Amino acid sequence: MRLQSKVFIFFACLFLLLVLQWVFFITYEHRIFTSEMQEKGTLVADNLAEISRDPIINYQFSRLIMQIQSIQQQSDIDHISIVDSRNQVLADTREAVEGWFFSGPLTEETTVEFRHDTMLVRSPIRMFGSLIGNVEILFSLDAYNQKLRTSTMIFLFFLFFEILISVLFGIFTEFQLVKPLDQLTSQVTNITSQSLDHPIELAAGSVPEITRVAQAIDLMKSNLQQAQQEIVIKTRMATMGKIAANFAHEIRNPLEAISGSVEILSYHIDEALPEFEYLSIIREEIDTLNDYLENFLEFSRQQPVNRRPVDMNSLISSTLLLLRPVYAKKRIHCYTDLSPLLPELPADAGQIKRVLINIMLNSIEAIDESGDEAHRQLKVMSRQDADQAVITIEDSGCGIAPEALGQVFEPYFTTKQNGSGIGLAISNQIIERHGGTLGIESAPGMGSTVTVRLPIDTEFTHAEE
Repeated sequence: MRLQSKVFIFFACLFLLLVLQWVFFITYEHRIFTSEMQEKGTLVADNLAEISRDPIINYQFSRLIMQIQSIQQQSDIDHISIVDSRNQVLADTREAVEGWFFSGPLTEETTVEFRHDTMLVRSPIRMFGSLIGNVEILFSLDAYNQKLRTSTMIFLFFLFFEILISVLFGIFTEFQLVKPLDQLTSQVTNITSQSLDHPIELAAGSVPEITRVAQAIDLMKSNLQQAQQEIVIKTRMATMGKIAANFAHEIRNPLEAISGSVEILSYHIDEALPEFEYLSIIREEIDTLNDYLENFLEFSRQQPVNRRPVDMNSLISSTLLLLRPVYAKKRIHCYTDLSPLLPELPADAGQIKRVLINIMLNSIEAIDESGDEAHRQLKVMSRQDADQAVITIEDSGCGIAPEALGQVFEPYFTTKQNGSGIGLAISNQIIERHGGTLGIESAPGMGSTVTVRLPIDTEFTHAEE
């Protein structure tokens, strides 16, 4: 059952409950008023019957008239009549009926009879167990009916107010909860690969909880899109790996044959001849093709990680020492901030060093040697962040454009004129095989910051210690 149907059933039951509540209170109020009037009428009639006994026996009818006139002063009494055992009217607030005879038997017990707007109470007058007369009092129910109408109007007002509040709450629920949920459900159901870039749209004024759900779904879509792209890249890598084996056999052997033939020809051609220069060009192009082939094969094959305890600070220092001639030639100032508390990491030192060389060379190449000293800086830092070792390499180079930043780890994507586009892809692959992450933050003209995060296996480290 849809939520909208459930909400409708809920408010229908609530409306029925309110109506039943109103009926109950009106009925209860009617019973209370009826009971009060009945008790009052019975009490007045019985008391009048009690005090009328002596005047009837002594024929003091004027006294009876004074009694009933005194009692009639109550505003809700229409008339009072006292009759003897023959049903002759001895005293009546209606003087015209005095002396008349009423037909019908006398009542043996006090009775109450409700009519439309009146209540008739009759009570027997007894003397030594014998019935000597009756008292009849007719009460007007106008005041009673007016009270009942007033109570009914009050109850109706509260009923209308409760129904109005329920309707307003129902409208609020419809537009704040039901419709946004329908929209959310419809858009989630219709998510396709083409709609991953489009955010979830909700009606204005939706409750914050549904808005947060929509934001969570947008985040999920973004993560899904990223995962989809990663799957595409990994699938492409797997395909390249399969092609690499055939590619190596199909290309490398002819290249070796060509290279051998060039070497043989070079022995028979004088170096002074133009043909010898052509052979040199062929030899250089063969070496270039071999380099491309080696990079391709290296990226495609999955090299095993030979983990050993590695002092990351020493590895960073040795890498910088290796690259000192390169950055010194460009007059780059190198700064280090290596944490002495960084523990040894279980890693493949050779592979990690290759990653560091690749990143540092990229940073050095991005720095313009003609700039001032502030724009010729390279900073390498290391620290521990919870259960991770963090290596940060900052440069003051030209930076990377935002549209290219998301593609730097893709194979064969490069922003350098003579770059192969394979270095960062291999570096990212190596770090992922170590269970870490590689991230880049950059902006044009603001330099770049490359962050390497590697897990610290504390059990491994303690065992080695």
